[in-house]
Amino acid sequence: RVWVLLVSGVVDLAGLGFVFLDPGVYPVDSGVVSRLVQGVLGATLLGWGVTLFLVARYAFAEKKPELLRLLLYGLVAWAPVDFAVSVYYGALFNIVLNIGILVLAGVPLYYASRSA
Repeated sequence: RVWVLLVSGVVDLAGLGFVFLDPGVYPVDSGVVSRLVQGVLGATLLGWGVTLFLVARYAFAEKKPELLRLLLYGLVAWAPVDFAVSVYYGALFNIVLNIGILVLAGVPLYYASRSA
């Protein structure tokens, strides 16, 4: 249990570190960095989506709104950082995508997590 919590904390800190990391520090050819980052981002989104799906499905089936609340906390932790980076780089498409995710996932999670 402690090990998983420790690893979670390290992953969180690494995620924040990557927000500010200069892509030039990767030990790979600079020509592949953007593709590498895109691949890692895609894999991360896949894992996040699978986790969201599985935990939400279980929480709804077992009527456990506290689990839905925990998923909502994850969205709340992600959104401001992603928005800030997107605004900084002028990535309007990502801002729109983020708003969609928050509305389509965050709003139902908020209301469902309060229903207990």
